[in-house]
Amino acid sequence: MNGRERIADDDRAVAPAITCVVLLAGVAVLWTVTRHGVPGIDSWLHRVVLERRGATSLRIARAATQGGSTRVVWPLLALATLIHPRGRDRRGLLAALAFTAAVGAGIGVRLALSLLAARPRPATVDWASTAGGYAFPSGHTTAATLGAGALAWAVARHSGRRGVRFLAWGAAATYAAAVGWSRVWLGVHWPADVAGGWLLGAGWLAGMAWAIRRIRAGLARRARRTGTPGTRYGTDGTLRTTRTLPTDGAQRDDQDRIGATRSAGPDDILNDRGHPTRERRQA
Repeated sequence: MNGRERIADDDRAVAPAITCVVLLAGVAVLWTVTRHGVPGIDSWLHRVVLERRGATSLRIARAATQGGSTRVVWPLLALATLIHPRGRDRRGLLAALAFTAAVGAGIGVRLALSLLAARPRPATVDWASTAGGYAFPSGHTTAATLGAGALAWAVARHSGRRGVRFLAWGAAATYAAAVGWSRVWLGVHWPADVAGGWLLGAGWLAGMAWAIRRIRAGLARRARRTGTPGTRYGTDGTLRTTRTLPTDGAQRDDQDRIGATRSAGPDDILNDRGHPTRERRQA
C-alpha cells in the first residue's frame, strides 16, 4: 500500500469517528437539558450576555442571525445542489438531489428533537429579537451549520488544492459560529441550545460523509465482481468511470483459452474450455 492509499484509508476512518463522537456529545447535551432543565452554566452565561451587550453589538447580532433563516439557508442549499455534481448527466443530477434531500432531512431531525426536548426559551423580557418554538436545539444554528457545510462540501469536492478546501470549510465554520453567537447574544436561546445545533449539524454532515463512502465502496466492489461498467474514485476524490473485469475464475479461464488458442495448430481440436486436445482433424 503506497502513501496515497494510506491517506485515503485514514480519511475514510475519520468520518465515522467524528460522527460517533459528535453524536454521543449531542446525546449527552440533550440528556442534560431535558433532565435538569436549565444548567447553571447556561444561566450564568445568559446573565453575562445581558450585562455586556449594547446597541452596536445587538445590531451586528440581528444582521448575523439572518444567516440561519430559511430565506438564506435554502438558497445556500440550492447553490450547493448546482455545484455538487461533477458531471451533468442523469447520475450526477440524481446524486446532487439526493445530497440536498439528505441535508434537508437533518433540519427535519432537528424539529423532532426540539419536540422531544420541549425546552423553554429564556424569558421574553430578555429577548432582543423575535423567536418561536422550543429552544433546544437552536433551529437557526442547525440550519446555518447544515447549509454552510453543504456548500463547503460541494466546493471542496471540486478542488484539488488543499488551501481552497481549507478556506471553504473555514468559512463554513465561521458562518455557523456567527449565527450561533447571535442567537445567544439576542437572548432568544440558551448557550446549550446553540451547542446542540452545532453538534447536530456537524454530526449529520459527518454521518452523510461516512454513508456516502460506504455506498461508493459497495458499488465499486459490485462492479469488480460483475465486470459491469461502474465508477471508481481516486485517492484525491475524483470520479472515474471505468469498466472492470471480473475477478473470479472466469477471467482466468478466458486468459487460458486465449493462450491455448494461440498455441494450437490449424488441425487441433479444442475442448469446451478452449484447450487443444490430442485429437486432430482428419484431412
